[in-house]
Amino acid sequence: SRVLELGAGAGLAGLFAACHCDPSSVTLTERPHGELLSLLQRNAEAQRSIGGGDLHVRVLDWRSAPGVDQDALELMLGVGNDEREGERDEDGLGQGVPNGEGAGAAAVPELELAAQFDIVLASECVYSWEAALTLPCAVRAALAPGGRAVFVHIVREAAVQETLLAGLQAEGLRVAVREGAPSCQAGGSGMPGDVGRSGRFLLILADRADAPARVWAADSNGPAPSAGLRWLRPGDDLAAAVGG
Repeated sequence: SRVLELGAGAGLAGLFAACHCDPSSVTLTERPHGELLSLLQRNAEAQRSIGGGDLHVRVLDWRSAPGVDQDALELMLGVGNDEREGERDEDGLGQGVPNGEGAGAAAVPELELAAQFDIVLASECVYSWEAALTLPCAVRAALAPGGRAVFVHIVREAAVQETLLAGLQAEGLRVAVREGAPSCQAGGSGMPGDVGRSGRFLLILADRADAPARVWAADSNGPAPSAGLRWLRPGDDLAAAVGG
């Protein structure tokens, strides 16, 4: 399987897949942020040194994905958004991005999405309206026929999650979602920031409606109905789906 991790950060999900799931290749991606890309490259190199297989680091900015509503995105960025902090794309995407280790460092190539990945992973990536608006377009552009997408993230604002689910459906994806039970009382986890205040997470599975995943074909109700993962249907209450 060809695996893609979106918004990889340190690359934990993708590196785990490379180590334990025997994929044919793993591509770790991050937006054009020098420090994050440098960290990702170091972690990928460490994995390669112990037999990480066919492992790549690439630049991918979801905002440039096919189908993104650029007018809505521009409006959103215009009212203030800090997700661009640390980015080094003054010369534009597609030129490669310095990896943060100095002017002589090799550029990180940009990834062009062409429905080439069998597995798309995203871990703790949906924390803003911008992500909810752009991630669905990137996932649809990345998924090969029969491919699967798996997302896990903390619920910070239910409306953001509703926007994400609606966007995935609008991109022609089948979507199943399950809310994770809090591991402790909200606000009492001892974890930093929104994690402690939320106490909830979502597991989202998705595939292409026009070319579904074979491994999820056994039951038309969903990928794992007995575990609460049923396909969302048109008209379903998305607020209820995310526990809002």
